[in-house]
Amino acid sequence: MEGRRLGWLLLLWLLCPAAEAARIALLIDEFPPAYQRVVDDVAASIGGTLRVSQSDWVTLRDIGSDTAPSAVSDWLRSAKPEAIIALGAVSAERCAELAPSTPCLVSAVAGPPLGHAAGLPGVSFISSARAALETLRLLDIEVKRIWTVYQPSEDQWLIDDARRHLAVGVELHAITVDDLKLATRQLAQALARSEVGDAVWLPANPRLVSARYTLPFLIDESWKRRVPIVSSTLSHVRLGVLAATFPDPKALGERLAQQAARLAHGAAVPSQLMPLEDVQRALNMRTARHLGLSLSEGVLRQFVLKFPLEGTP
Repeated sequence: MEGRRLGWLLLLWLLCPAAEAARIALLIDEFPPAYQRVVDDVAASIGGTLRVSQSDWVTLRDIGSDTAPSAVSDWLRSAKPEAIIALGAVSAERCAELAPSTPCLVSAVAGPPLGHAAGLPGVSFISSARAALETLRLLDIEVKRIWTVYQPSEDQWLIDDARRHLAVGVELHAITVDDLKLATRQLAQALARSEVGDAVWLPANPRLVSARYTLPFLIDESWKRRVPIVSSTLSHVRLGVLAATFPDPKALGERLAQQAARLAHGAAVPSQLMPLEDVQRALNMRTARHLGLSLSEGVLRQFVLKFPLEGTP
């Protein structure tokens, strides 16, 4: 009973305006329509979380490469934020260039931003190896070794994070490649020498994985050798990959809002861009059954999307 009372007191303290209230600015890139919906949901969650803590926030949308820096600068000067959340690479660049003294978080990006924004902290839209491993464990798959390929210029930060944070007892075999052809060959060789306890994690790097050329072969080999494949790209599941992780807009928005409030008050947050941990999951039911997985109702509830969709062959 005492523990429950202390829990409620802690919750009330976290919601106290004096503890969390801040003035936050949201800068949002202009995205393609399908991507824009996810970003809008993240922004809505940020706003909802800030509203609960009685924080104040303002939003500037549709920032593109042709948006005049002076327009963004004037807006920021008027807004007077204590911290900024930049959703998108252009917004991150403008934040770092035009308001270097204001703490800035980055999200809705695939990897660490470049230029003025290099080194800014935040959360990528690309999920971590831990999220992939947790997805396989939800399916009661024991994993001892994970195979993947990566392009150092694009993916080194993601592999470094995986090596730091994968669970003890799980071996990461990350193979350096520089093009689609070599990536496909290395993944094929990994599947050919796979053993019980092996899994493949596909990077969200279109230079290394092709839905047209790579996936059909990999999925066929996965089925033959009963090796699970988990991807960081949602569309891969529809094509036959066992599972995928992708952003949970509500949870990610809450995380970004909380971190921005901490920055506004001078508190610490992770000092670099982090892979996505706030994920939703998709499952290919046909592949799961072929691999002999047990799909209880409790397991299926962990996956918000299931393929093939009802009514499709």
